[in-house]
Amino acid sequence: MNQSSENFEYPTSQSATRGNGPDTSGMASTVRDSMQQAKQKLGETMATAQERSRQVVDATSGYIQRWPFGAIAVAAGVGMVVGWLLAQPRQSNPSLRRSWW
Repeated sequence: MNQSSENFEYPTSQSATRGNGPDTSGMASTVRDSMQQAKQKLGETMATAQERSRQVVDATSGYIQRWPFGAIAVAAGVGMVVGWLLAQPRQSNPSLRRSWW
């Protein structure tokens, strides 16, 4: 056999260069740093959102406990508005108009 073919090594993951083009280790670390910053920012945003939602739930719960009939009236009003919006005829195709009676 030929001497040069016997010394040939196939590139592996441990090879300094794998023959896959230019060295991109600097780009990989930049992407890794950006992903870490994005994770941290997302974690902070989620914590803020959870705190705000807790505050809203506490405020709503307190309102319902202080004024239960007012809360029922608001819920009934919202339900009526949603029902009215769903019952409106569609302008695009009048044959799809629903009749609720």
